Amino acid sequence: MIAWTVLPHLSHLPAWCIALLTTAILLWRGRLAVARRAAAAALDLVVVLALAVGLTLLSERTLLGARPASPWRWC
Repeated sequence: MIAWTVLPHLSHLPAWCIALLTTAILLWRGRLAVARRAAAAALDLVVVLALAVGLTLLSERTLLGARPASPWRWC
């Protein structure tokens, strides 16, 4: 399922996102499956989100794109 989600984005996702986070999520879900546990706890999801945001800021220097959107763009 993760591969089908990432596949359409391969041309524009940073390499760390494809390699690191995909591998980490697959290992994490595998560990939960082996332990017969349900979905991840909310704290685990917050950690993954913080990691993704931090790495995006590190590699792209922004979360919103190359140029900030203007609040007057509709004018």
